[in-house]
Amino acid sequence: MKWICVILGFLLGAVPGLAQECGTAEECFDTAVTLYSEGKYAEAIPYLEKAVALDPEHLDAVVLLGNILFDLEQYDEALVYYKKAVAIQPEEEYHWYYVGLTLNMLGRPSEALENLEKALEINSRFKCAWYEKGFAYMLLQKYDDAVQCYEKTLEIDPSDPWMQFLMGDALLKISQYEDAVERFDAALSLNEDFVEAWTEKGYALMELGKYEEALESVEKALELEPENEKAQAYKQEIEEKGGIAEEKPVESPVATEPEDAGISVFAVVAGFLLTLLLRKR
Repeated sequence: MKWICVILGFLLGAVPGLAQECGTAEECFDTAVTLYSEGKYAEAIPYLEKAVALDPEHLDAVVLLGNILFDLEQYDEALVYYKKAVAIQPEEEYHWYYVGLTLNMLGRPSEALENLEKALEINSRFKCAWYEKGFAYMLLQKYDDAVQCYEKTLEIDPSDPWMQFLMGDALLKISQYEDAVERFDAALSLNEDFVEAWTEKGYALMELGKYEEALESVEKALELEPENEKAQAYKQEIEEKGGIAEEKPVESPVATEPEDAGISVFAVVAGFLLTLLLRKR
C-alpha cells in the first residue's frame, strides 16, 4: 500500500498548479500525496486528517496517515489509523501487519502477536509478518519461538542477509553458537560488508573458545566501521579471555647460584691477588 501511495505522489507531483485548498476528500488526499512525495510529511498530515474527516472510509488516506505518523515515530497516533484500516478492510494482511509492527514498536509484543497471526492466517507466506512475529518473541524472550519464525522467513526467502543474521542472533540467545556462526556466515556470503554479522560472529566464536578466529571477525567489523562500540567491546573481551585461555609456554628453570656462590667467587679472586703479591716479593 505504501509504495502505491509513493508512486501516486510522484505522478501527482509532476502536475503543475495543484490547489493547496481542498473541498473534497479526494482533493485533500491528492494534495497530501504531493506533499508526502516531496518529503513534507508534517505538512501532509492536516490534509489527510481532513480527507478522513470528510470520508471516514477513504482507505488510502487512512493508511498514508498511519504511515506518515509511523515514520515520524508517533506510534500511538499511527496505531489509531492502522486499526481504522483493519476495520475498513479486514481481509488485507498488510493492515494487520502494520498494527502488529506498531505494537512491537510500542513495546506491546503480546498484542502484536495477535495481529500478526491474523495477517498470517490470510497469507501464510507473508515474510514480513513472520519476521515481525519473530521479533515479538525476541521481545518476550521466547527465543526458541523466535527461531521457528525466522526459519519460516528463510524458507520463503533464503537470500535475505538480514533474515540470516536475525536467525543467528536468535540462536546466540539460546547458546547454539555453532549454528549461529553458520547463519552469520550465510549472511556474510550474501553481504560481505555486513558489520553486525562480523561482530556477532566474533562473539559466537569467542564463546566457542576460538579466540583467534573471533578476533579476526571483530577486527573485520572494525575495519568496516572503526567506531562500532559493540565490536570494540567484544575485541577487548576476546583479547582478555584469549590471554587467559592460551597455554603459556613452559619456562626453562633459571639456573640459580648456591647461597655461598658470592663467597666462593670472592675467595678465588682474593687467592689470585695474594699469589701475585707473593711472587713480587
